Amino acid sequence: MSAYWALVSVRFRMLLQYRAAALAGFVTQLFWGAIRLMILAAFYAAATGPQPISLAELVPYVWLGQALLGLLPWNVDQEIAASVRTGGVAYEMLRPLNLYLNWFTRTLAFRCAGTCLRMVPLLAFAMLLLPLVGMRDWAMPLPVNVAAGCFFIASLCATVLLSVAVTMLMHIGLIWTLAG
Repeated sequence: MSAYWALVSVRFRMLLQYRAAALAGFVTQLFWGAIRLMILAAFYAAATGPQPISLAELVPYVWLGQALLGLLPWNVDQEIAASVRTGGVAYEMLRPLNLYLNWFTRTLAFRCAGTCLRMVPLLAFAMLLLPLVGMRDWAMPLPVNVAAGCFFIASLCATVLLSVAVTMLMHIGLIWTLAG
């Protein structure tokens, strides 16, 4: 198992090097989060009847959606795709590591590194900076209690594993179709 943890660690640190892309992603997610909140606030202001969810409950939904966008499994790891296209996957099959676990750990780092680089500044902005500048209505609130925070962390871990599993299905399909 230590070999797989080493793979996650190395791959995660390698992907953390793309700070300019992370900054651009942070600004983009911040922009789209603000746009979504403005549109939803306009709808709520114009609504005449009761809504199924309040605007205060919708704000965390929008910020968490923007912060965790990188977990959506809609692309494959380009290094794995290149390995399949060039035939380098044959060399990976000769290694004394399980190919599935090897790719799973690489994909885990691939999904987590980019998400962390965007999520941490975005949530810090939404939780800390927005209340300081007087935009408390659009700020991300803290969990209501410790249990809610623990359940959020548990569901986030399950989400990461599910995202990696779906991406792994795409990697497996990549072996048969060669279309990344």
